[in-house]
This record gives sequence, structure tokens and C-alpha cells, in this order.
Amino acid sequence: MPRLARVVRPPVVVLAALVVAACTAVSGVDPATAALLEEHDLRAAGPTSTAAIEIGPVHDVPWLLYREASQEIGLDFAGLSGATAELRTTPLENDGLRVHVLVANGVAVGAWLSAEDLAPGIFALTDPPE
Repeated sequence: MPRLARVVRPPVVVLAALVVAACTAVSGVDPATAALLEEHDLRAAGPTSTAAIEIGPVHDVPWLLYREASQEIGLDFAGLSGATAELRTTPLENDGLRVHVLVANGVAVGAWLSAEDLAPGIFALTDPPE
């Protein structure tokens, strides 16, 4: 009977994979949101919640404000009015501040910050309230 070859993985590769998986599982923040947070020096304070949402008309409030904030970081969902997307919301370390990432077809198309105590409370990731 032939012997089966044993697959041996280098310990460094296995360790790196475990570290990446552990960081994602512990933080509860999806990779797209984590990348935006890191790029804009923002820190998550809790896990990401996800909801399906229909993108509204981009010329109406609040979608106009969401779009303007998104455009500040190079994202735009103008051609997606009426489409269903995924809204990922993550609380930040700044009390009452949340980051929202709008994902359509697996790609981030919008992102903005919201503040509970301010009206309208919509900000670009590059310009959080103090």
C-alpha cells in the first residue's frame, strides 16, 4: 500500500494566518471598514453591525450629505440610487461617533461618520468633529 505524502506548512506562515484570523475575530470589524479606519487613523470601539439598505436619491437629504462626505475620500455612489446595498456601522472610540461604510457588489462605494449629539451630524472621515 503506498504511503500518503504529508503536507508540512512552514510555522511562520501558519502563525501569520492565525494572527490575522484572531485579529479579525476579536475586533469584529470587517476588512473593508478596518482598512478605512486605519487609513484615516480612527479606532473601532466595538463590532460592525450590518443591514441591507436601499440607496436613496443622491440629491435628497440625507443621501446628499452621505455622498458629499463619501466624495471627500474618493468614494461615490451616485449611479446606484434605488439599488440595495449593505450598510456596515461601527462605533468608534470617540464617544457617540460611528463610521458607516456603504458596500455595493462587495465594494465600498460610500463612507461617512455620524455623531449622535450633533445635527445633521454627518462628517467626512477626513474631518471628524472634535
